Order: sequence, then C-alpha cells, then structure tokens
Amino acid sequence: MRFFAYLCIIIFVFAGCSTKELTLTEVLKYEQRAAILPNAPILSQKELKEFKEDFLKKYFAVWDEKLLWISLKDASFGLEFLKNSDKYAAENRLSVSLPWIEDIKRLSNFDNYGSVLAYAITTQNTNLRLLPTDKPLFRASAKSFDYPFDYLQNSFISIMQPVIISHYSEDFAWVFIESSFASGWIKSNEMAIVDEKMIKKLKNAAKIVVTKDNAVTYHEKGSFAYYLKAGTILPMREHKNGLYKAFIITTEKNMKGSATNITISEELANPFPLEFNSLHVKRAIDELLDENYGWGGLYANRDCSAFTKDFFSIFGIWLPRNSSAQKNAALYFDVSNLTAVQKEQKLKEFGQPYLTLVYLPGHIMLYVGEIEERAVVAHNIWGIRTKNNNRYIIGKSVISDLYLGENVDIIDKRSLLINRMQGFTILAPQEAKLKIKPPNENAFKN
Repeated sequence: MRFFAYLCIIIFVFAGCSTKELTLTEVLKYEQRAAILPNAPILSQKELKEFKEDFLKKYFAVWDEKLLWISLKDASFGLEFLKNSDKYAAENRLSVSLPWIEDIKRLSNFDNYGSVLAYAITTQNTNLRLLPTDKPLFRASAKSFDYPFDYLQNSFISIMQPVIISHYSEDFAWVFIESSFASGWIKSNEMAIVDEKMIKKLKNAAKIVVTKDNAVTYHEKGSFAYYLKAGTILPMREHKNGLYKAFIITTEKNMKGSATNITISEELANPFPLEFNSLHVKRAIDELLDENYGWGGLYANRDCSAFTKDFFSIFGIWLPRNSSAQKNAALYFDVSNLTAVQKEQKLKEFGQPYLTLVYLPGHIMLYVGEIEERAVVAHNIWGIRTKNNNRYIIGKSVISDLYLGENVDIIDKRSLLINRMQGFTILAPQEAKLKIKPPNENAFKN
C-alpha cells in the first residue's frame, strides 16, 4: 500500500513536469483578427489614381503586344522535372512511369511554341500547370513525401483574366497561355478567344472587385454561376437593388467568346478599386485570414504570394505572382547582413504598414505595423523547419511576429522568419518614397 502511494506521487510529479505541447493559438501568440492591428496610412487621391492606372495597364498588358514575354526555355521548364523522374512521385507515392513521361512530352508540343499568338480570356477559375496534365508530381525520397508541394502547379488563375495563347497541346485538350502575372497550361475549354471589339469593351467597362472570399454569383435567372475569390476583377453593367450586374465571357463552339450576365450582391463586391483606408484594409485582411495553405493556389487556396497579390488587387495595387518577383516590384531595402534585432528595427523605422512586403527566400509577408513594439506580419505559411529537418506545420494564413515558433522546442531557431529575412519592399507611391531616408545610399535597391 505504501509502495502504491509512493508510485502515485512519482507519477504525479513527473506528469506535472512533463513538457506540454503548445497549441497553435499559443504558438501564434496574437488574436487572429485585424482589429488588433494598427491603422493604415492615408493615401492621397493622386496616389490612388496612380496605383489604379498602373494596375490596369499591367492587367491588360498581354493584350497590348503581339508577343510572348516568356522564353521557350522558361515555358518548357516543367519538362526538366521529367529528366529526374526518379526523384519525384505521383499521387500514389510511386515513381511515374516512362510511358507517362513520353506521353506528356509529346502532348506538350513545344515545337509549336508561339505559333498561335491569339488574345483570349479565362472563362473559369482554374490552375496554371507547368505541363498539360492535372496529375501531380511530388518530390519524394526514402525518408519523405513532400506534400503539398506539387511541382507541376504554377499558379491559380481566376476567371476573366486577359491572356495570350502560345500554342495547343497535340490533342488540343490543353493550351499554353501567358497572363500578366504567370504562364502555364489550362484546358482549352477554360478560355475563350476575344477580338478587338470585345477587348475594347472589356477595357472600357466600369469594374467591380470581389471583396468577400469564395463569393457566390448567379446567372440572371437565379441559377448558380461561380464562386469567386477576393481580388477578382469583373466588368460591370449596372448597380441596382443591392446587386451588381456584371458580365463574363463564355466559350462558344468555335472557341470565340461571348458575353453573358451574372449578378453578385453589393455585400460581396465593391467598385474597383476599393478605397485604401483602415476600415477596408482590416476587412480585407480578416477575409484572407485562416485560409488553408495552397501551394501555387492548389485547391483554390492561397500560398504566401497569392495572399499578398490578392490583398493588394482589392485596392488596385498590382503585384506579380511569386515571392521573388514581388520582392523586386518596388523599392527594396536589403537587410541581409544585419542582426535579427537590427532587421526588425529597420523594418519598424522605414516600413509602411499595409504597403510593405517582408521577404525571405521562398516566402513573402505583408507588414502590418507594430504590436507591443514587435513588427507584425500577415501571411499564409505552410510551416517552419525543425531541428530534424522536418516542418512544424502552420498551414494557413495568420497574423504573427517575425519570431513565429520561438516558443516551440523542436524548431531550429535559425529557421525563424527574422533570421531568414533578407529585406523588405516598400510599395508606396513615388511621393512617399522620396520621403524615406535610408541609412546609406546603397541600402535601397530598385
């Protein structure tokens, strides 16, 4: 009996001293809602006008020149993965077969790259693929299977995106297209060819922007039309009785596009662009928070650069698609040679909340100001490297500081965001940029 009592005491003591696994809420530290964030800066009407003009110019840029910007080498990059197919696996975790590889090479038809050069528009929300297939290609080894990183996924592309056609797959089921922000393969029935008359109509139409994520739209007779992501731009016909009547392009049998009407509630969309102010900025962040991570837009979810791109699209501020391109989209402040403390200090000193991107290799974040003297960001993140070279999974869009994971024992502290941070990019208009005084003439890089 006495032995049993001692045993209970020992178990109780060791149980009380054992390490408790932190919840994600404890790891994140901050309440996950934009109300906790500082206010946004005020932009002048001139600055907002400049942003909008720049956005629309770049949005429609692929329709303004009869050429492809991407080289054949870059366009056919997906074929490089097939040269090392033993390093990759299909959805069943087994190596892809040689007949499948040869079939994809044939279908890609890159001998006809640039042979069509027709203007078109997407008629569905869809994925841009590096090769003409929906099948995934995951990096695999004896130790790991790198889900969710499908290396054939380039980006998600929303409905009504202007594109230019390079060429068709050999079976005409797929088409290689280029948009203002990314290129890749979509199914040929997910786009429609547009003529000069339609292009002029689309450019000149008043526009609305979707401000609620996964907003539902309807055909005029009331049947369901589409779910639309926040940041989607639509040409508008009229605003009446609490509804916006917009038009979309659908595909006819000859692949030519024709306009058809859809409706969307004024609670889900606003005239483009939405005015940049604290109320709207925080609503936009709340709309994007807590979305599951989607590598390259898989499952119609965002990754880090889709989070930042769609956030800014709502306000008519254009960004390219991937993190390295976004880093170079405006005024870049290199802090790679500074200590963690110095990096954070420079970001707080020069960064403008909601107009600054924080960059580290493979990841980009929106700087949203300070909370309790710490620099805080909003971002969609998969995870942080651990000491055993795995990942501690976050797996969604969150508000955090740059020391995310510092309170988790298994995380390699070298992998903290602040330690990997290389710089930040200020998207402020030119007038605001001129007011920024870097500590030395080489600190900022365009």
